[in-house]
Amino acid sequence: MSQSIDNPLAHSSSNKTDYNENVACTDSRVAMSKGICIENAFSRASVGSLENGVAFLTIKNTNIEIDNLIGAKTPIADLAELHTHLNENGVMKMRRLDSIPVAGKSVVIMQPGGNHIMLMGLKKALKKGDSFCLTLLFEKAGEITFNVQIGEIDAMSSPTADLVNNIR
Repeated sequence: MSQSIDNPLAHSSSNKTDYNENVACTDSRVAMSKGICIENAFSRASVGSLENGVAFLTIKNTNIEIDNLIGAKTPIADLAELHTHLNENGVMKMRRLDSIPVAGKSVVIMQPGGNHIMLMGLKKALKKGDSFCLTLLFEKAGEITFNVQIGEIDAMSSPTADLVNNIR
């Protein structure tokens, strides 16, 4: 999903961080670098012994020029990949993406049923109420590292999204 924007406002607040493992991670609900703003990052609590997880978030590009999200990494998983869901003949399938374009002055919402960050080979279960560091790699903005809040098993939005949106 992509939308036009004006300028986002960044508000910080401390978060619980349990999975950082020597990665510098902002304690902000909003992270920004070189005109790229990351908001409302969340993941779902692990189900049973599943070794995979997922992260969702909102990317705002306040620049005039396009930037491309080209990768992700986290200390909590062996691999973090850009993924999307596609409907092929009535069957929903997940596919790896090489990049996700973020047009100038626009918003890309990574959400359930659409684009997301797939976390493969989790090193420990994702527990509701905890958080972990995730680093996104952009073609122009470089690396942006931030906290991802872990919500319910079936979470559809960030546990702190309403708080951030109400601050504005």
